[in-house]
Amino acid sequence: MKKKILEDEAGRKALWERLQFALDGEPDPWFESSQASVDVRQFTPLTV
Repeated sequence: MKKKILEDEAGRKALWERLQFALDGEPDPWFESSQASVDVRQFTPLTV
């Protein structure tokens, strides 16, 4: 797997394009948490 990804530049670019196509239209939970339906309470610091 490592060789396919790291040492094959054309294959790496093809995999990147496939990933971008698959993620197209999906909200980024780190950028737009409201659209991604992320519960922001999980990022509230806990007091001990």
